[in-house]
Amino acid sequence: MKVRIRGIIKGVGITIATLILIPILLGIIVYLPPVQNFAVKKVAAYVSKEMGMKVTLERVRLVFPLDLGVNNFLAVRESDSIKNGIDTIAEVKNLVLKVKLLPLLKSQVEVDNLDLSGVKLNTLNLLSDVSIKGVLSNLSLKSHGIDLKKEDIIVDESFLKGGNVDIVLSDTAKEDTTETKTLWKIKVKKLDLINTGATVHLPGDTLQFKAFLGKASARDGYIDLENNLYRVGSLDFTKGELSYDDNFEPHVKGLDYNHIELSKTTLGVDSFYLKSPKLSLDVRSCSFKEKSGISVESLTGYLEIDSMKLYVPNFSLKTLESEVIANVDMDLNTFDKENPGNLYLTANASIGKQDIISIFGNLPSALVRAYPSELLEIKTVLTGNLDLVNFSGLNVKLPSAFNLNAKGHISDIGTPSKIHG
Repeated sequence: MKVRIRGIIKGVGITIATLILIPILLGIIVYLPPVQNFAVKKVAAYVSKEMGMKVTLERVRLVFPLDLGVNNFLAVRESDSIKNGIDTIAEVKNLVLKVKLLPLLKSQVEVDNLDLSGVKLNTLNLLSDVSIKGVLSNLSLKSHGIDLKKEDIIVDESFLKGGNVDIVLSDTAKEDTTETKTLWKIKVKKLDLINTGATVHLPGDTLQFKAFLGKASARDGYIDLENNLYRVGSLDFTKGELSYDDNFEPHVKGLDYNHIELSKTTLGVDSFYLKSPKLSLDVRSCSFKEKSGISVESLTGYLEIDSMKLYVPNFSLKTLESEVIANVDMDLNTFDKENPGNLYLTANASIGKQDIISIFGNLPSALVRAYPSELLEIKTVLTGNLDLVNFSGLNVKLPSAFNLNAKGHISDIGTPSKIHG
C-alpha cells in the first residue's frame, strides 16, 4: 500500500512538474535563433499569401523578455505597369523594439525603445484615396502609456531624421461606411525632426504644397481622432523651405500669389488649435525670403478663423525697409452682395520702394526711375462692407509726390456704376 501511495504521489509530482516545465521550456525554445527563424518563415509565408505580396526577412532576434530585432524586411509584389517587373511596397533595413512584458497582460504597452532605419515605402494603389511614397533614414520613439482598452497613446519622445515623403490625394476616394468609430487619442510630448521634407499633391495635381524642415521641434501635441481635434503647444523650425503652387495658373513676375516659394524660413508658433471649422494659432516669430525678392525679417500675430469670422488683433510685419501694423476683425461674408457682414480694419504701414518693385514685379522702367526713394506711408481706420464703407481717417503719403487725406464714406462698392461718397 505504501508503495502504491508513493507511486501515486510520484506520478502526481511528475505531472505537476511537467505542466510547469513544458511552458517554461517552450518559452525558452522561442528565444532560440533556429526556432525564431523557422517561425519567421512560416509567418512570412502566411502574410505573403494573405496580402498577395512576397514578404521576406533576413534575420530575426528575440531576447528575453521582449527585445525584438529584425534585419532586412522586404515586401514586394508583381508590377501592374511593367511586364515581369517587381514593385517594392516596403523595405526596412533594421528594426529594434524593446517592450515591457508584464503590462501586456493588462492590455497596456510600454515601449522603452522603437528604432527604425533604412525605411522605404510605396503604397502604390493599396489605398483607394491616397498614395504615399517616401524614404526615412531613422525613426525612434519611446512610449509609456499605450492603453489598448481605452484607445489612448502617449508618446514620450520621438525623433525623425532624413525623411522625404510624397503624398498624392485621389479624387476617387471611397465613401467610408465603417460603423465603428475611431476613438484613439494620441498625445505626443516631444517630437524632433532633422532634414525632413514632405510634398502633398491635391487631386489631379491641381495644387501642390511642399515643405522641408532643416531642424524642427514640436511640444505637447494632441490628436483626438474621435472629435477631429488637433492641438500643439509649441512648434519651432529653422532652415526651412516652403512652397505652394497652383499648377494650372501661369507664372507672373513679382509676388505671384499662385506660386509662393519661401526659403531661409524660421517659424515659432504657440497654441496651435484645429477643430473644424475653427483654426487658431499665435505666431511668436517668423522670417523668410520670397522668390520675388521680398525678405521678411519679422512676422508676428495671433490669428483666429472659423466659418463666420477672421480675427487678427495684432498683426506685425517688418522687412528690410518696410513695416506694417494692422488689426482686422472681419465677417467672412463681408463681400457678399446679399446681407453682407462687416469689416473693421486699422492699419499703419510704411512701404519701401524696393518692396513695391518686388511685389508688383512688372512695373514700367520709367515709373521705377521716377518713383521717389522715400517711404510710402499709409494710415487708415475703416469699417463697413460692399454696401457702405466708413473712413474714420485715411492718409496716404509719398513725400515729394502726393499727400492724400480722406474722411467719410463710400457707398455701393460692389456696383461700380453706383459708387458714390
